Amino acid sequence: MFLDNRLVIAGELIRHLDQSIIEELDKRIRKITAFPEDHSYLELGIVTARPVAIGAAIPSVTEFVESI
Repeated sequence: MFLDNRLVIAGELIRHLDQSIIEELDKRIRKITAFPEDHSYLELGIVTARPVAIGAAIPSVTEFVESI
């Protein structure tokens, strides 16, 4: 939050979450945060399988595309 970054919840976990749970988590975070904001820092991701591997591949894919 200090750096104003989003927290994206992804992977297998998002199959069990919906927007109401995200709103509840956001409410709890707002109670304990040192940097209160009007907007949410939480988002549901769209990647349900191997999100870490996909995220790790992004720099390599970007570099390859830029070299074309």
